[in-house]
Amino acid sequence: MVRARSIELSQIGRGIVRAKGSKGERASGAGPSNGARAATRAAARRYLYYPDGQVGWYPAAVLAGLRLLRHERFDVVYSSSHPLTAHLIARTLSRRGKLPWVAEFRDPWSDRLPADHPHRRRTMRLEAAIGREATQVIVPTPTLAEMWGERWGREIALVPNGHDLDGPVRQRPERATLTHVGTYYPGKQSFRALWGALQELARSGEAELPRVRFVGELPEEIRQEVGAAGLATVVEATGFIPHADAMRSMASSTVLFASGFAGSDPLSLGVIPAKLFEYLATGLPILYLGNPEDDAAKLLREQPGCFVLEPDDVAGVVAALRVALAAGEYERDVASLSRRARTASLAKVLDAAAGRT
Repeated sequence: MVRARSIELSQIGRGIVRAKGSKGERASGAGPSNGARAATRAAARRYLYYPDGQVGWYPAAVLAGLRLLRHERFDVVYSSSHPLTAHLIARTLSRRGKLPWVAEFRDPWSDRLPADHPHRRRTMRLEAAIGREATQVIVPTPTLAEMWGERWGREIALVPNGHDLDGPVRQRPERATLTHVGTYYPGKQSFRALWGALQELARSGEAELPRVRFVGELPEEIRQEVGAAGLATVVEATGFIPHADAMRSMASSTVLFASGFAGSDPLSLGVIPAKLFEYLATGLPILYLGNPEDDAAKLLREQPGCFVLEPDDVAGVVAALRVALAAGEYERDVASLSRRARTASLAKVLDAAAGRT
């Protein structure tokens, strides 16, 4: 591994803010407001960073890559974004070294910029140029492959995420536990049907309510929702913890749950949270609230013990929980979903780009 220095634009921006603050403090005896600093940083990100905040990495990374090309033999250049700057580096090295180039887009970039962003069209043109020039393009979900394939007029290779668990885990907790691992995005995702279902189970008095555990931070929006639903006593959060600890928390669960993204556009439909592959490898029941036509729902429906429901289907969630909480583990064929299998798929794409069979 070779590391290259980066000119961190964000650090420069903070220095400018501090310098302005120092002048202001000398003139008025008071420092700049938090709002002023935030506004200055936001303006820098919006107008100065192109194609992204890591563009200061480009010069040193290209120089380091060229030194390697002079002293070693390579078959292909491979880059993965974010950041988009990685593709600019790879494109330059591919051209200078006359090597095939494989560009992997893990997430959309230009499509997620606001419509009025000053660099949106420019970034979209840059993405298209990368997509057309690269020897091969890789994406992680079928919907994104279709979207970019049509947009760029080319075939796109599909290499999804994967898991690295050896097999099903069996660490049943003493109290039934519903676990969510990772980040939740308020306004884009919803667990309101789950709160409604838990209220229904509480009213029925059938059994003790399961506890609900968020492995990660608990957004204020969730706190307000569960408080309004009278469920605050059964919801807990671990805060950010190491990955190994997160996997142990996931393993000591009864049911795992996740949410899709609101919307029927390709950016919403083409999301498969990486945690779903680890969810599947545990063998535990999975409750998924989202669009039944998105890529994540289609993946889950291929495996037993996965309950895919609309985000507002309270009755459906109640029925699913009654089955899932009593189900135990499921035997799933997830060997093809492992990171080892995904690495083999990536190797095939690299071999093909290099002209090997």
